[in-house]
Amino acid sequence: MPVPHPGATYVTMNTGYAQMIVSVNVTRTPMDKGTHIKQYAEHGLGMYRYRKCRCEICKGAAAADRVKYRKYKRRFYISADPLIAKLQQIEKLSDIDSNTLKSWRLKGINIYSADYWCLKYGYHPAQIFGQSFYKGCFDGEDGY
Repeated sequence: MPVPHPGATYVTMNTGYAQMIVSVNVTRTPMDKGTHIKQYAEHGLGMYRYRKCRCEICKGAAAADRVKYRKYKRRFYISADPLIAKLQQIEKLSDIDSNTLKSWRLKGINIYSADYWCLKYGYHPAQIFGQSFYKGCFDGEDGY
């Protein structure tokens, strides 16, 4: 429990593990000299961040908040063999780094890189990869 502040009302909650502050109402006086106590009225993201509460409600709120900032990591890989063959045919294989080629041979090429490299040399990805290119394009969560 913090040091009592003049004019403050403390409401505490006993969780079984420890006693924590749930709500603090402050009436500021001229003697405060800039002290400020925020209000944390209920469990959630504020309690998780500022009061370090780790109950299920607070952890759930923090997890839900972090979901907004996650990058979309779902990638679709297709075989890079048709692209490599086409680049050998037009003698442009030397433009691609050897580590990139090794990666393409091991795990394939994602559809966005395939699109980039095909368009760079003047081909539509469907000309090189056929229908396998479209397999990964329309399998997203949005239903497109």
